[in-house]
Amino acid sequence: MLKIEKGERSYLSTKKKKGIFYTFLFLVIGIIIFLIGYFLNKKSTANIFTILAVLMALPGAKMLTNVIVLMPFHDVSVEDEQKLLLLLPEHSELLSSVVFTSTEKVMNLDFIWVWDGYVYGCLGKKDQDLAYMQGYLSKGIHNYVDHYQVKLFEDQNAFKKAIKIATAKGCTKEEREQVMEYLLSLII
Repeated sequence: MLKIEKGERSYLSTKKKKGIFYTFLFLVIGIIIFLIGYFLNKKSTANIFTILAVLMALPGAKMLTNVIVLMPFHDVSVEDEQKLLLLLPEHSELLSSVVFTSTEKVMNLDFIWVWDGYVYGCLGKKDQDLAYMQGYLSKGIHNYVDHYQVKLFEDQNAFKKAIKIATAKGCTKEEREQVMEYLLSLII
């Protein structure tokens, strides 16, 4: 099976499935360890196996937390992504089905487009704080490259129109790579 990378269309559904699988795996392993210790120590829970079983709950809880955070969000459709890919200029990057967090909010974008001086995004869920999200991304990106324009759109049609009228600003490949690296680091 091919590994799905951050920013690819089916990343969210794959991450949810893996999270559920590993949550149950850690739960089962923890129960098995606990039962082994329980029966090896004459039905007593005061043993090292109990501690190991409890420690198995930690990675399971982390996986379950990721699943819970991602549950309200869904991957974009293949059709929407294909239509958008036809509009993109050469040497541009498209991230799909993006979910990232700040200390205050969980944010979802259907698409993030990165090109020569531009980072445009299209909201996934419509009831999000657009100004906060745009400010959060702008501040982070401007820590690496200060002349990239960051703009988020609530509507896919406005997003597509903005891509069509964008003109190259003469940014370097290294700058685009820094921006992409930052954006990928945000995705949960």
